[in-house]
Amino acid sequence: GDNDPSPNAFGEDRGHETQVAGVAAAATDNLEGVASVCWGGGIMPLKSGDTTATVAAGIDYAAGNGARVLNMSFGSYVTTEYGPDTAVEAAVNDAYNLHQVVLVGTAGNNGANWVRYPGDFENVISVAATDSTDGRAFFSNFGRLVDVAAPGQGILSTMVGGVYAGNSGTSFSAPDVAGVAG
Repeated sequence: GDNDPSPNAFGEDRGHETQVAGVAAAATDNLEGVASVCWGGGIMPLKSGDTTATVAAGIDYAAGNGARVLNMSFGSYVTTEYGPDTAVEAAVNDAYNLHQVVLVGTAGNNGANWVRYPGDFENVISVAATDSTDGRAFFSNFGRLVDVAAPGQGILSTMVGGVYAGNSGTSFSAPDVAGVAG
């Protein structure tokens, strides 16, 4: 509904997105905070809401406006939300097939072998989380639909307000993979 993706006072963003962006593309070699794996990468910040229609519109917007890699650190286990045969799947397929966008999604944080969308679509790289021993993080989902795993436990990143803090989850594994793709 607006063109301002920054956190607001209504609790719609408590900093999750800022942390995700920092993992994907924090400035490097500047002697500050953290460094990402995508040196010189840029961010197209989007706030799309959490309905099927708004998520699909966000994917369409990103792909249509030059995004080359799209990180999706969100998801649902409800197939009618983002799952098969929804506007989200159509948007993912269009981004991949028409715009050659690399799409990265989360496997989820339930420690289970569950299907989660949009991460489990054919044209999305589904990312699980590893811990400090390079094993599966206890919370990370797993199974045949996971494509790759990346660090996801105790990940230091940017925070709202110019500070840095750690967080855990596949939401922080996926942007690491997106950063490598970038």
